[in-house]
Amino acid sequence: MTSFIGKTAVDVWAHLVTGPEEVANRRSVLGQLGTTLEDAAPRVVTGLVLAVVVAAVFALFRGVEHALMPLAMPLRSLPLVAMAPVIILVLGRREASVAAMGAVVVVPLASILLCSLVPLLEHLVAARSGVPR
Repeated sequence: MTSFIGKTAVDVWAHLVTGPEEVANRRSVLGQLGTTLEDAAPRVVTGLVLAVVVAAVFALFRGVEHALMPLAMPLRSLPLVAMAPVIILVLGRREASVAAMGAVVVVPLASILLCSLVPLLEHLVAARSGVPR
């Protein structure tokens, strides 16, 4: 068993704050966090921008929403672990497959959330205008 599994919050606190080599441990964790953020941030931002564009298209053109929403819902219900082998087979083990997996995770969820946000805001404005001051 690896030493990373089964750690409690107290173990993590001791490792990063009160342990004998806490400075070196924090430096190691923050260095790895920087690498992760460097790899993930552009993909997350790209996915969010794409999601905003898709949500705007869905809001402006209801026909597009009715055509594509049945595709977005199964993408949210299938686990990425089940889709990953198919994506890797189609796109290979390169950045394209990582980008596709990120898109599968971010775009449908953000599109669904943003599409539901517009009616919610409309209802909030209507409700607020009906309340006497």
